[in-house]
Amino acid sequence: MKLFNNQNVTNFFKLPCVADSVYQLSNAEDYLELYQNITNPIVIGEGSNLILPPKLNKQVIKLNYKNISHNNNLIEISGGVTWEELIDYTLYHELYGLENLTAIPGLVTAAPVQNIGAYGVQISDFIESVICWDLESKNFTTLNKDDCCFNYRQSIFQSNKSLIIHKVILRLNNFFEPNISYQSIQDYFSLNQVDHNDLTPKKLSDIIRNIRLTRLPDPKINPNVGSFFKNPIINETQLSDIKNIYPNTPCWIENNLYKISAGWLISKIKTDLTYRDVEIFEPNNLVLINRGCSYNQLMRLISEIKTKVKDNFDIVLAVEPEIIA
Repeated sequence: MKLFNNQNVTNFFKLPCVADSVYQLSNAEDYLELYQNITNPIVIGEGSNLILPPKLNKQVIKLNYKNISHNNNLIEISGGVTWEELIDYTLYHELYGLENLTAIPGLVTAAPVQNIGAYGVQISDFIESVICWDLESKNFTTLNKDDCCFNYRQSIFQSNKSLIIHKVILRLNNFFEPNISYQSIQDYFSLNQVDHNDLTPKKLSDIIRNIRLTRLPDPKINPNVGSFFKNPIINETQLSDIKNIYPNTPCWIENNLYKISAGWLISKIKTDLTYRDVEIFEPNNLVLINRGCSYNQLMRLISEIKTKVKDNFDIVLAVEPEIIA
């Protein structure tokens, strides 16, 4: 294990941030040394889903080891493996199910925290178990899927900060059964005259990548953390009230729940916003781009967006990235 003091912490939103200390773990044995020094930890991978303050008064843990292996359709991923590396691995080894999650940034070990999802698929659909280091018990512990308390963009790891995800075990499919029900995929198929019968896992993965490129700007060029707000879950009465005013309100039913587009809600109130140095991405109003803003400027804009959506639609927007105060 290596320790660095007063280190800059990189993040996709490109907000300047300095941490008190950064612990780099190189193997599983480093956890034993770690617990003797950690009192206020935070695990940060690539910072793809984090909003960080100028001064981070926490001890940052970085997982600097990576390994992927599989036995039949069980695949084990540890440490610093990126999601893109996992997608490449599964396609090469003919393990299927994750194609719709292509081009999601960040580490695999960070993915269960937010229960990442896209285009009708989420990681919890495939979770077999998650192996964690428990800072309280000072031991490794294994959580099965039910233990993780997965919900829409939620998991136990958001509330239990003593758990550091060490490995993720997924049960994938040995056969290709594409999930193409999502409207964006259907629109792409129609526009590009894609033959469903000619679809392969690699082709579907490439299609998802192309769709994402039109909906999400490259964070290396335009600093952003992807979708900034979750699509709200509303009841039938709320939806009916909104549709009385806006008949073409974009919404859908998923797992017997009504979801409404947060991006659409923001598009209806954004002309009333007062903000600077942050751009609301025109093709996808869920995305905020840093144009030189400060942490406090961003916090004010988030508050204003949430207030105006609540005032206009009686809907409370939830922020998707984790905001560290």
